[in-house]
Amino acid sequence: MLNIILTLLIVAMQGSCVAPDVFIINKYGGYKTIKIKMLNGNGKVVQNLDDSFVINPDALFSIKFIEQTQYQTTFDLEKLSGDSIIFYLYNTETDFKKYSFMQFILTNSGYAVKLNEQIIAQSDTIQIKQGKNYKIKIQSEGNLLNFSIDCADIRFQKIFLKATEYIMVRTDGNSRFKIKNLDFEKNFQ
Repeated sequence: MLNIILTLLIVAMQGSCVAPDVFIINKYGGYKTIKIKMLNGNGKVVQNLDDSFVINPDALFSIKFIEQTQYQTTFDLEKLSGDSIIFYLYNTETDFKKYSFMQFILTNSGYAVKLNEQIIAQSDTIQIKQGKNYKIKIQSEGNLLNFSIDCADIRFQKIFLKATEYIMVRTDGNSRFKIKNLDFEKNFQ
């Protein structure tokens, strides 16, 4: 009996000493839960409230909308420091490649959208400024995609990519961002 208790105690201590690479947001209050998984090291993304987290420099992580591939998500994005953040759509954790599928790149000097490494849209009219809050909305439905930053809509048709329940996010080596009020819903609710 003593051996069993000691074994359980050792396992419990080991489990509590390991930093998790996954956390769940929106666990409380009737919201839809969302899984955040760090893909290049623990501590790159730090949860600070139930519906918000801080993204540290050189982070790569996934946002997974449980069992949803056709969705509309909204969140507030605030740049704390640095230059850029990239959102990768139509991808998964297991086959993620640095330069694949659809990329939305937001920087100090503007935005760019790439599809399979080809720039298909870019502008300097939307620039991510430090300390300002931006309302981001991503709506994915079949071959249609709408990406909004505040009131500016960037719309695409005939994407011809497989829909996934993931959004992959990457920051550069000196950028920190905060995402809060992250929520999603099915299209046409």
